[in-house]
Amino acid sequence: MKLPAAQAAGYSSPRRIKRSKKTYAMSIKTNSLIFLIILGIIDMIIPIPILGMILIYVVLQRPPWFRKVVREIYNSR
Repeated sequence: MKLPAAQAAGYSSPRRIKRSKKTYAMSIKTNSLIFLIILGIIDMIIPIPILGMILIYVVLQRPPWFRKVVREIYNSR
């Protein structure tokens, strides 16, 4: 008897567990906050304007990951 691909790979059920949007958005907020705190500490230790360089990159390049993070943060309300 052949098992379905999901069960053969070690998954007990092919269904996905859905997370609530609020939990996912808080995770994005928490990760963003931790990232900014770490960059702030590095910026205090090494006097290179790391945050300023990242801001210039985001403003000039408009990376898709930044828009996604902003949408996820503000759509959680």
